Parts: sequence; structure tokens; C-alpha cells
Amino acid sequence: MKRTRRIVTRVLVVLVVILLLVTGGGIWFIRNPWPQVSGTVTIPGLAASAQVTRDKWGVPHIYAQNEHDLFLAQGYVHAQDRLWQMYFNHLTTQGMLSSVIGSSGLATDRFLRTIGLYRAAEQEWAHEDADTRAILQAYADGVNLFITTHPHSLPIEFTLLRTQPDTWTPIDTIAYGNLLSWILCGNYRLELLRARLIPRVGADVTQQLLAPYGSDKPIIVPPDAGGYSWMRHADFEGLDAMAKLLGDPGAAWGSNNWVVS
Repeated sequence: MKRTRRIVTRVLVVLVVILLLVTGGGIWFIRNPWPQVSGTVTIPGLAASAQVTRDKWGVPHIYAQNEHDLFLAQGYVHAQDRLWQMYFNHLTTQGMLSSVIGSSGLATDRFLRTIGLYRAAEQEWAHEDADTRAILQAYADGVNLFITTHPHSLPIEFTLLRTQPDTWTPIDTIAYGNLLSWILCGNYRLELLRARLIPRVGADVTQQLLAPYGSDKPIIVPPDAGGYSWMRHADFEGLDAMAKLLGDPGAAWGSNNWVVS
């Protein structure tokens, strides 16, 4: 009987030790990639010291003595806070999601390669002025400094998916902006529908079918543009083909409402 108790006790002790090791390892695995929010970090490339302070919500505020250092530090901080999000959207703009998530990303990759967000970014980069290029390059350098100095403390998603972040380039930043612009113009087909209804059923009926835009709000199409009468016979073959991928236009959606005290 005593021997049985000793065996049970030893087994329980072993199980508790294993549980503690697994729990401790899990906590370290999750917390290891967390950003550093205090202390001093030496970053090659800074011309002078820069300061990063975080408010009570954890939002970083960066202070530097020159523009280059400001954007270099921003790239570094941005990468340590959101590297997986940045990498995922980098794959999205290039139409390479399937390289990480498999066949489920193929349809999205084909669509985004057809739209050409990354190609547009390459064309934009070719025409940027020297000051803009310097800012974008400094930011990219900051991102890459974090990647190269933290190969073993990357966000947990990289470990789970067994992948590594690519070198960040200025074109990636521009392409990211293009992706956000695309996402935020989700109601463009509803606007086209409105424009096509006006010459057919009139502005009054169209306003009854689709909620009117306030007369005191800013407009894109000025009065001297002549309205939408020209769209009566407009050819939408290309957009109609795209509609097969996107579905019918519906009410616009969004989430970014900002209030300034």
C-alpha cells in the first residue's frame, strides 16, 4: 500500500512539474515577442538620440531631432508593435497570401494581382520626389533593423506558420497605403449605381431609393461637371466583369469614426 502511494505521489509530482514547465514555456512563448516599452535601445543609423514614450493606452509617441531619425524610429517601433499585421498586408498587396495560408488564398491572390496594387506602388515610387523617398527609405530601414535584430522574438504567428518576414521596402509602404485606399472605397459601386439611376429615373426618384447626401457636405463632382447625363450610355463592361467577383452593390460599411475632444 505504501509503495503504491509513493508511486502515485511521484507520478503526481512529475505531472505537476510538467504542467509548470508547459505553462511557463507557453507564457514565455507568447510574451517573448511583446514590444519593449521601457529602457534604452541602440539603433544603428540614428544621427542623434530619439525618445519614445507611451501614453496610458500604449500608443507610442516619438520625438527626434531630425526628420530622418523620426521616421527611422517610427519604422522600428511600428515593426515591434505590428510586424505580423504589416507582413500579412505585404503578402496581400503582392498577391502572395497563398504562399503562407495555402490554396484558400489563391482566389484573393488572383484578384489582387489583377487589380495591381503593388504594380501601382512601383509606378508611384518611380515618380516620388527626393524628400518623400528619403522618408520612406528611413521608415523601411527602421522596420528592417527590428527584423534583423530580433530574429528569435518575432510575433507568434511567424512561428506557428513557419515563415519569416521579408525585407521591407519603400514600395511596401506605398502598396500598404493603396490597400487601405481600396478597402475604404468599398461603396464605389453604390456610387456608380446612383449615377446610372439618375439619367433613367431622375434625381428625385433616385434620392428616394438611395439616401441622399447632405447638401451642406463636400462633394467630388462639382455642379459645372454637367451632372450624370453622360452616363446614360456609359460602357461598364469592365466593372460588370469585376462585379462577378465582388457581388451586387450594397450599403456601405465602415468602422473608423474619430472624435477629437
